Amino acid sequence: MSGERPIARDRAVLIYSEHAGHSAALTHAESQLAAAGISVAERIEVGALPATTAQGPIWRDAGIGLAIGAGGDGTLGTVATHLLGSDLALGILPMGTSNDVARSLGIPLDIAAAVRVLREGEPTVVDAGQVVSEAGASLSPVFLHVLALGLNVEFARLATSVVTRREFGRLSYAVSSVEALGTFEPVETRLHLSGCPEDQASDLTLTVMQVAVVNTPVFGGSLELRVPGISVRDQTLDVLVFEVIEPADLRQMVETLMEFIRGGNHELRIPGMHRLRCKELLIETTPSVELTLDGELRSRTPATVRVAPQGVPIMLPRSAHTAKTTGE
Repeated sequence: MSGERPIARDRAVLIYSEHAGHSAALTHAESQLAAAGISVAERIEVGALPATTAQGPIWRDAGIGLAIGAGGDGTLGTVATHLLGSDLALGILPMGTSNDVARSLGIPLDIAAAVRVLREGEPTVVDAGQVVSEAGASLSPVFLHVLALGLNVEFARLATSVVTRREFGRLSYAVSSVEALGTFEPVETRLHLSGCPEDQASDLTLTVMQVAVVNTPVFGGSLELRVPGISVRDQTLDVLVFEVIEPADLRQMVETLMEFIRGGNHELRIPGMHRLRCKELLIETTPSVELTLDGELRSRTPATVRVAPQGVPIMLPRSAHTAKTTGE
């Protein structure tokens, strides 16, 4: 990259979400960044980022060395989409509701401590999932946490509604969960997997409640539940498929989940659940349905999902450089 400006991580662009759970603290976070010697050259609301042109190379050419995502998982996934292949590091200020990516990677939830990671941490390349877009279409969207279809999508549609947020505030997630359960319809789904273990099926046709393509292990926000055995450096996607189950199996499912939450069960096995691994998969549904990437409605079926050919450098605590990037 001769002729390009050297990367200076004390000059940053700050991408924020106006809907993030703790966005009121953004101004205070900016003052902490300034105190740490990190200059914010540009402040951008995540919804204002263009859908067709990656901003990472543009920021880099302007002398920006750090793109800071101030928000939740959805904000981070959108910023990562723009950074892929640019060599710019992603900095995380966890200001969302769940912050599952930050929890997975060992990023402190305290903003002052998270700013110290931006100043003193180390850029570490981690895997990203990616939905492959057709040539000439919008940017191929990236996810750091999870891609999902099914029940989670109905929940996301309700939880991210401006009307819901305005009416219920912090209760939006709880209200949306109840409403999603009442309105959700099972999805006829076909999965075609490649780059999977030899002893694993590569084609499945199922009626599902949910499909989750998982990249980082922590979910559930403050519950800090973990899917065992997930690493963000193994160039592999973990696919969790939840079939529609009979009412008689609901009790066993609830009991298994509760034991898993309490930590008494290290492997999550519930009726109708399949766990698969692959490098790439094609998801087809009848009819076409929306997909969430990191909790945001950003794609739909049919979709080809893969491990992105290049990872995303993320500023991590030096102590978490290796230990905090797996679910084991």
